[in-house]
Amino acid sequence: MQIYIVSAVMYAALIYFITFHLPASPASRSLRLMMITACFWTVFTIMEISAADETVKMLAVRLQFTAISLLPVTIFLFGRSYIRRQVPKKALALLLAVPAFTNIIVWFFSIPNIFFQTSVLEAGRNTQSLSFGPWFFFIHTPYSYFLIIITIVMLISSFSHMQRIYRMQMFLLVGAFILPFLINIYYVIILPRIPQYNFTTAVFSISGVLLVWSLYKYEFMNLRPAARHFIIEFIQDGVIVIDGNRRIVDINPSAQTLCETAENLTGRYLKDIPLTKLRRELESRLKDRHPMTIVEEGKRVFDLRTYPMQHPSGEEFGTIITIRD
Repeated sequence: MQIYIVSAVMYAALIYFITFHLPASPASRSLRLMMITACFWTVFTIMEISAADETVKMLAVRLQFTAISLLPVTIFLFGRSYIRRQVPKKALALLLAVPAFTNIIVWFFSIPNIFFQTSVLEAGRNTQSLSFGPWFFFIHTPYSYFLIIITIVMLISSFSHMQRIYRMQMFLLVGAFILPFLINIYYVIILPRIPQYNFTTAVFSISGVLLVWSLYKYEFMNLRPAARHFIIEFIQDGVIVIDGNRRIVDINPSAQTLCETAENLTGRYLKDIPLTKLRRELESRLKDRHPMTIVEEGKRVFDLRTYPMQHPSGEEFGTIITIRD
C-alpha cells in the first residue's frame, strides 16, 4: 500500500503546485482536473486495501471506477486545451456519455452485471478480486484507450513543424501519457495471471511530475509551437522559418503571397522560391550573415531581414526570415 500513499502525496503536491505556481490558463486548469481525478483513484485504492469490511471495499472499488472512467476524458480535455482548441458543450456531453453509462452500471446494477462478472475478497492481499464483463472489455476500455490515443496523436501533430528546441518538450509530454497507458494495457491483458494490483495510477503520478515539470521548465504555455498560429498567421509581414539545411519548415500566408506562389512551400527548399532575385539574395544573406537588406524584384522592393535562432548553448538550429513589400 505504501506505493499508493506516496502516489497520493505526489498528486496532492502537484495539485498545489499547479494551482499556485503555474500560470492560469485552460491547459493548467485541465491539467489540475486530471491530477485531481487521478488522485481520487489513488485515494480510493488505499481505501480498498485498508478497509476491513467487504462492503466498504466494494464501495471503494466503485469510487475508483468513477475516477477511472473520467480520467481519459480529462486527458483528452488537456490535449485540446494545450493546442488551444476548446471542446464545445455538446461535444463534452458526448464525451461523457460512455463514462455516464459505465457509472450507472457500476453503481446501480447488482453483481454480476455487464461490467463486473464477479467480486471476491482475497484475504491474502486484502483486496477485491474482480472479473470483468463485456462492457468493460468492449466499451469502457476501448473508449478510454481511444481517447488517450487521440490525445497522443493530437499532441504529436501540433509539433509537425517543430524546431529542435521543442523536441525534448514533445518527448516529455507524449511520454508522460504513453508510460501509464502501457502499464494499463499490461494490467488488462495479463490480468488473470498476475496479482491484480493496478499500478497505473501510481505510474501516472510520475507522469504528472513530468507534465508539471515540463510546463514549468519549458514554459509550454508560452513557447509551444501550437501558439505560432496566433503569432504569425495574421500579420502582414511575410515570415519564413528555415532549418540548417535551408529547408522551409514554416511559412505564413503573407510570405506565400509575397513569393507569388499558391503552392505550400513547407518542406521545400529556398531554391524552390519562384522569385529569382529574392531567392538569391536570401541565400547570400544567409551565407554572409547580413541581418538586413533591400531587394528589388521588377517593380517591387522588399525589406529582407534574417534572425538566427540559437539554443542557450549558442548552437544555431535555424533562421527566421521576415519579408516586407
